[in-house]
Amino acid sequence: VPDYIHLPLALNPQGAKLSKQNHAPALPKGDPRPVLIAALQFLGQQAEAHWQDFSVEQILQSAVKNWRLTAVPESAIVNSTFSNASC
Repeated sequence: VPDYIHLPLALNPQGAKLSKQNHAPALPKGDPRPVLIAALQFLGQQAEAHWQDFSVEQILQSAVKNWRLTAVPESAIVNSTFSNASC
């Protein structure tokens, strides 16, 4: 029997979910590492500063190894982390 979890929604300051429907900015093109690290932090996970120097594969391996389900927020989060200006 599969287990499921509900992940928190990322909301803009007006309380709308970040989505194409609500005209959220696209993720930046180029190096995906800052976005991966920001996503892990958004999900309450430990993402160390030195992970920025890791390959994408190393970041994902470290994230899987250190994943803590209890750290994932249970409710929506107003956050501007995923904007073109911050990644």
